[in-house]
Amino acid sequence: MTALDILLEKWDLFLALVGAFMVGFVGGEILLRVKKVKALEWAEQLDSRRKFVVKPLFKIVQRSRGVIKAVFFIFGVNLTGAAFFAHTICGVLIVIPFVHLALAGLLISLVMRRYPERLPLVILIPFEIGAFVVAGVGGVSIGLSVFTGGDTLLAIREWATLFFIIVIPLQFIAAFGEAVLLHRLFILQGRPWPQWLLEENDR
Repeated sequence: MTALDILLEKWDLFLALVGAFMVGFVGGEILLRVKKVKALEWAEQLDSRRKFVVKPLFKIVQRSRGVIKAVFFIFGVNLTGAAFFAHTICGVLIVIPFVHLALAGLLISLVMRRYPERLPLVILIPFEIGAFVVAGVGGVSIGLSVFTGGDTLLAIREWATLFFIIVIPLQFIAAFGEAVLLHRLFILQGRPWPQWLLEENDR
């Protein structure tokens, strides 16, 4: 069975995970209309909590051959932290990928309004979020097979097919695009980095 066949067979789970992301995204848009000032404050707080990832990325992208190094840094973080851990390992618990995608949608919605200079990065959402969704399909399927007495080995094989055929390539495309855009926007064009990040780097 090909990766596409697996996704077509699990189209309802795929759409449910996409729906979780959309709920978070739309929720962020509603917050912005109801309590804009508060929502933008939340955006900065949520964004600053990623400093353990963004701070080293900020340094990497400024170095010699920074774009190449940033590609592998972003790829490694997203593939292991989100696609593998949050959506595969934690996906066995079924609910975690839905929560993660909803939070991702909320964060993207709020942060793009708080930092409009990052708006060009929106073009990468189908690749990065798409990879998380597909990983979630595989992870949640394993969880469902465990809790319902299904064929767990088959679910693991299907996850491996999805992960290696779809998730890894999508994550690499997203990482490459993000590294190139970050270098272009914040190094070549000199767009401002978040103030909290500048303070963290004593700049």
